[in-house]
Parts: sequence; structure tokens; C-alpha cells
Amino acid sequence: MASFGAARPQRRRPLNLQALLKGQGLGRAMAHVGGATALSQLMGLAVLPLVSRHLGPVSFGQFGLFFTLATTLGAAGALGLPEAMLAARRWSEALALLAACLRAVALMGVVCAAITYALFYFDAFGLEALPDWSAIAMAPVIWLISLMTVLQLWLVRRRRFTSLAKAYVAQGVLRAGTQVALSFAAAGLGWLVLLSAELCGRFSTGLVMGAACRREVAAAVAVTAPRWRAAVRRYWRFPVFRTPSMFANNLAAGLPLFLFSSAYPPADIGAFSFMMAIIVGPIGLVQRAVGDVFLGEFAARYRRDPAQARALLFRTAAALAALALPATLILARFGPLLFSLVFGAAWRGAGVLAAAYAPAFLANMAVAPLGGALNVANRPGYKLLVDLVGIVVLVVSFAVTRALHASAAGAAGGFAVASAGAYLLYFLLILRAVRNAPVSPAVDIARADGGRGDAAA
Repeated sequence: MASFGAARPQRRRPLNLQALLKGQGLGRAMAHVGGATALSQLMGLAVLPLVSRHLGPVSFGQFGLFFTLATTLGAAGALGLPEAMLAARRWSEALALLAACLRAVALMGVVCAAITYALFYFDAFGLEALPDWSAIAMAPVIWLISLMTVLQLWLVRRRRFTSLAKAYVAQGVLRAGTQVALSFAAAGLGWLVLLSAELCGRFSTGLVMGAACRREVAAAVAVTAPRWRAAVRRYWRFPVFRTPSMFANNLAAGLPLFLFSSAYPPADIGAFSFMMAIIVGPIGLVQRAVGDVFLGEFAARYRRDPAQARALLFRTAAALAALALPATLILARFGPLLFSLVFGAAWRGAGVLAAAYAPAFLANMAVAPLGGALNVANRPGYKLLVDLVGIVVLVVSFAVTRALHASAAGAAGGFAVASAGAYLLYFLLILRAVRNAPVSPAVDIARADGGRGDAAA
């Protein structure tokens, strides 16, 4: 197979994202999946101006709080074993790990629901804004999220990228359609409109993915306990190291909302949750459109000429910053006006928060798509370090703003400064990793991980 965008060591060409997106082989497949994911997210963003005029800030705040908690706990839903499926050398081991994943999902859904009930009992993270039955609903939601992750990475291992693309498009169509239909017909349900739409979209994704690998899933169900236990013992590093890493990553992404919810009224919580959804959406589009393609090109160059890979890293970071800077300046200057015009007058407060949060938008957009380079350089531990530091600085910034009796916008600004600092550390560690680490052959794992986790932080 021809190399994907390979460059000669003696020549330095400027980064051409269009040329990268027209690459061949795995690069084209990744771009195909990224385009489907981008389309799915664009559908969600496109219907928000309609939905936001029927559902108020309180509804968005309750949904954001519930689903952020679900995705945070869902990081442990399969105990890091899906990534182990990618690393398995033999088919029998991969199938045994798939069997272990299915059993882990069944168990962890119940465990996460119990944790949610405990958090409700102690009124942690502002969860008193949600009804008590939400704790019971957590188990099936965790099952759905975790099962989707398992099926997604199994399809990645099997290189069935067309099935992945179809699943993401199905999710976007059904989620957006359900949001619009229920917001018009049953707006009185409040945040349940958003939750129902999200679950319908993810369920459709699970159906498409499950249909694509139903025979392997049936074979995995039949795997005996000694076989899948032996596979887990062989790949024990994944549940031991990847589970806390993914949990820390998701907690760092959701922590601003949790902290915010513990101190501000429901309307402000809804404005903050809505603002975060609008901010994270474009970053997710860039993450898929650029992150996967950059990673394929970077990995190919890193194996042949690390110096050229580092040059590509710098040029990509510069291109991302140039893309994000104008949007950041517009958001900082005209955020309240834009949110009022697009989403309705009730969302002007969300625009004020967006303007305060603009520095984090710039840092996230410029750095997050580059994160997979750490895996290519065989330094995945650096990402865990960044997440842990990010958690600490977010807590410190919130404590400072609360001590100063800051407004909601002041708290959002504090989160922005803390997040921007964490992303600066992230970028510096990426530079350190690609300068000092030995070349890693584990490119497939890096590709699978690189496009998934960092955009929401």
C-alpha cells in the first residue's frame, strides 16, 4: 500500500489539510468516519435554535448534569478492556476480551447506579436539581454508553469503518429528529425531551454497530469463563491504567459543570451547560476532521523521520490556532448578542458565559486534536498527568472565585484560565514526548484512542 502523505526528509512543505483529507487507505477511512461524526454533530447543532425556543435553561441544566455524570462514570463502564481488544495479537484473545467487555458492562452499570444513588443521597455536585429516580435510570444509560464503546472499538479492530460511519449518521439523524419532534409536541416533559432524544440516537447507533458484528458478539457470549479470565490477566495493564486515565479525562471535562452546579441556581446551571454544549461542538468537529487525519500522517512520518513529524506537529498546531483565534475573538466580543439572535433572548446569559470562557475554547481547539501524538510516542501516561493537573487547577480556580464571591461569569472565566493553563501543559508535554521518546510501533492503538477522548475537556 502506498504510504499516506509520506514526505521526503529533505523537503518541507506547508501543511495542506485538503490534501491530507484526500489521502488513501486508512487515512481515507478515518476521514470518512470523521466526516460522518461531524455530520452527526452538525445535525445536533442545527436543531438547537429550534429546540432552545421550546425548552428553557433549567431543562438544559438538568440534562447536562445527568448526562455529564453518566459519561463520567461511563468511562469505567468496560474497565478499559475495549482498548485491550485492539492490542490483542491473536483472534482468540480478542474474542475472549470482547466476552470480558460484555460482562464488565453488565456489572459496572449496576455499580455506577449505586455510586449515583450515593451522590444523590449526599446532594453532591448540585444533583439535588435532579429527581431521585434519576439514580435508577443511570444503570441502563451506563450500559448503553459502555456497550457502544465496546462495539465501536471492536469495529475499529475489524476495520469496518463503513459500519461506523453509518452508525454515527444514524445517531445524528434520530437524535436531532427526536429533539425537534418532542420539543414541539411534549415540551412540558422538560429535560426528559433531551434525554429521550439522546438515548434514541445512541440506541440506533448500537443497533447499527451490533448488526455489523452480531456473529462475533454471539461467539463472545459463548466464550468460557476460564478463557476470558485468562485474557484479562494477560492484558491486566489496561483495566489498571486505562480505567483511571479515562475516568480522569472525563472527570476533568465534566468537573466545571459539577462545581458550577454546586453553587449557582438552576437557570445559571442551564446557561452554563448550554454554553458548554455549543463550545464543545465545534471542537468535536475539528477533532474528527483534523485529529484522526493528522494522527495518521504524524505516525507515518514519526516512524521514518521524527524531525519531519515534529515539523508537522508545529504546522498543524499553528493552523489550528489560526482557525480558532478569529472565532475566539468574535465569541469574546459578541457572545451575548450572538446567543440572543441565534437561540432566543432567554439565552443571552449563556452568551455572557461563553464570552468569559473564550480562552478555553482557543486552547482546546488548538491542542486537543494533537493529543494522539502521545500514544505514537509511547507516552500515554502524560495524558493522565494532564488530566490530574487539570482537575486540581479547576478546583483551585473555583475555590478562588467562590472566595471572591464572583458571579457566574466570573466562575466561567476562572474555569477558562485554568483550562487554558492545563492545555498549555498538555502541549508542552506533547513536545517533550515527540522529542525524547523512542519510536513506538503501536500506531493502531494510537489512532483508535487519538480521535476519541480530548475534545470535551
